Amino acid sequence: MDKKDLKQALSHISMPEHMEWRIRGNLRLAAEKNNGPAPKRRRFTPAVAAVLALCVVTVSAAAAYTYLFRNPTILGENETAEKGQGKITAYAKPNSRTTFSLERMIADYTFKSKGWTSMDTIHGSFRFHDTWSAMEVTEGEGPLRSRSISSNDGAVKEEFTAENPALLQEKMKSEFSIDFSGLNKVFPYVPDANLLYTITDQDGSYGGMFCDALYAGPTEGSYFTLEYTYDLDEDNQSSSDTYIKESDYDQAYSYTNAQGLEFVITTYGDCSWAECITAHSTFVLYGGYLSTETMETILDYIGMDSKS
Repeated sequence: MDKKDLKQALSHISMPEHMEWRIRGNLRLAAEKNNGPAPKRRRFTPAVAAVLALCVVTVSAAAAYTYLFRNPTILGENETAEKGQGKITAYAKPNSRTTFSLERMIADYTFKSKGWTSMDTIHGSFRFHDTWSAMEVTEGEGPLRSRSISSNDGAVKEEFTAENPALLQEKMKSEFSIDFSGLNKVFPYVPDANLLYTITDQDGSYGGMFCDALYAGPTEGSYFTLEYTYDLDEDNQSSSDTYIKESDYDQAYSYTNAQGLEFVITTYGDCSWAECITAHSTFVLYGGYLSTETMETILDYIGMDSKS
């Protein structure tokens, strides 16, 4: 099934979040640790990304950036979705008010780092077609570990994991930036519970990157994850419009951080999400037992990468 057929199949379906996760190609939990459902994280995929007519221009000393956000549209009580010509209209909603414990999240997010030299942990890609078959560990010990993983068609995935996620910052080649060093001053990171990888195709062209990290929250048992995909082969365009109904959540609203990035924040029971989507970027903040005030504080450490 090609991407066009897949998008058509998703129309008018409210999928459980772990299904959306697997369809997107993030096999971190589904393929590498297939021992149960994914944590209660809801991620809108590029196949169902909405197009919002919002453009933010930020000027730095080096360059000017223009972002067209494609976040989900929030519908009020008496509002209905307007189906665009030639578009699929999709709805997304949460499926559980409860989340997993911090201990379970630590086990999931350290799976890669604990098995760094094992072929069992090489899987995972933000793309549909990658099949990894060989690995070379370039650094198996120390605060920052690395390895090179190749596919049958010649693509190369360079993976990194670190005791401290701040060590991953210089490896990011993407549209957005995550200020891990700043976050570390406010929230305790979970050691070795992170991953960053880049993908380069056989012809040497850069395909994009994925990065995630797990942090403990401000109260006992609370936590949050940062997950960011930058996919140059994907275009989160106008084939679909995603809507969420305000009544399906405890809270649903838009938040613009100090760097000009707009997020859709939703909460439901013990779970909270914040998402920012552009043509090639999908950023998701997931919180377990977090307040919206804490979510907004975290989001202020997400910015635009002046190097991209």
